[in-house]
Amino acid sequence: MKLIDLSHVIEKDMSVFPSLPRPRIGAYFTHAESLPHYEGGACFEVTHIDMITSLGTYLDAPYHRHPGRATIDQLAWGQRVLSGVVVDVRGKGPREPIHAADLPEAGLCGGAVLFCTGWDRYWKQPAYRQHPFLSAGAVEALLEQAPSLVGIDVLNIDDPQDKGRPAHTQLLGQNILIVACPVAARHRENLCGLEQLIHPAGYRGRSSSFMGARVKARGAAAFPVRAFVLLGLASREVSRHEGSGQVRARPGQRGAA
Repeated sequence: MKLIDLSHVIEKDMSVFPSLPRPRIGAYFTHAESLPHYEGGACFEVTHIDMITSLGTYLDAPYHRHPGRATIDQLAWGQRVLSGVVVDVRGKGPREPIHAADLPEAGLCGGAVLFCTGWDRYWKQPAYRQHPFLSAGAVEALLEQAPSLVGIDVLNIDDPQDKGRPAHTQLLGQNILIVACPVAARHRENLCGLEQLIHPAGYRGRSSSFMGARVKARGAAAFPVRAFVLLGLASREVSRHEGSGQVRARPGQRGAA
């Protein structure tokens, strides 16, 4: 079994949406400041982070787009522990749409679909904002196949110039969760991402199990996740016991979760 981390590091100079603030990370109190409290016997740092929740590799709940719908804390494990497939769209250029023809013809129902544009090679650069996006036709095709989650390694799954935000509107409207900015390539932090999952024989990636662990922040519309993929679960069906959070593998069937 192999684990592939898809998560960006949250740091002060990271890429964020235009006009939104970068995170502020610092000490609420330092080791030195805590020493007197423990009479010199121990010291601790407590870190303070001030940030928006649509940041880094993050998960959108339906409430992000639709008032009155499910928030981050209300999402079940079964919506975030899923069999998955990676779709290779690394040939797309700046602001080029991803079309329905770029999708697999079947096999997405109930799983996670992760689009690998390779665009995170521009992370922290101005070019990162000129990313590919899902076309209206691709969104319609996804709705027909009914995955549980759609991820893409760019800042916005929609065309930033389309104020109607069709992907957010329709996917979240059908309770299909969205993960933005999973890592695609190897970075200075030695993380390997979606590109490692691309199958050499074609545009469709290897079967895998996607997991997005989030903080249960009550009322939040979105939140950063520790997103990762498990390989080595082929020929197994992975199912979760509701209430226990356990994942069980049963031999003899294709990987699922």
